[in-house]
Amino acid sequence: TQPLTVRKDPNSGGTEADIEAQMRMLFDLGKDLNSAADMVNQIELVRSQIEGLASIIDDAAIKKAGEDLNQKLIELEMNLIELRLTGTGQDGVRYGSKLISKINYLANGLASGDFKPTSQQAEVQKVLEERLRSALSQLDGLLSKELAGFNDMLRKKNVPNIIMKTP
Repeated sequence: TQPLTVRKDPNSGGTEADIEAQMRMLFDLGKDLNSAADMVNQIELVRSQIEGLASIIDDAAIKKAGEDLNQKLIELEMNLIELRLTGTGQDGVRYGSKLISKINYLANGLASGDFKPTSQQAEVQKVLEERLRSALSQLDGLLSKELAGFNDMLRKKNVPNIIMKTP
């Protein structure tokens, strides 16, 4: 093995400090994307169990409570990703970008050169981080209150609980 020194492209217009600032923001955006993906996975885990339970339970109260909780989870998830995508070319015209797409778009634009983030990119990052924190707070509330209440209902009727993992 030998030591390796990575140097910036001498033809790049960005300074090493610019590239370092760019990389810091890209790492932060990557963490935000991972957090958002974890939230989507958590929502999907819970929703799939609710939908599976609805197909085998005859209790109308449980079905109604499950549908209500599922709808709240869908509304939250729709802030993160577009669930109506069909794969056709018109989806981008029909539906606007959601939070994950916006974070990804910002990261792609930032990574396209060797320059420090612009003040506009930094401002957009802050706005998107706040939206992500808000979505996480909403998910925490749904899981700690709504799902807990639903699981209490299931326990009283001797039905297995919906399981979750904290993102």
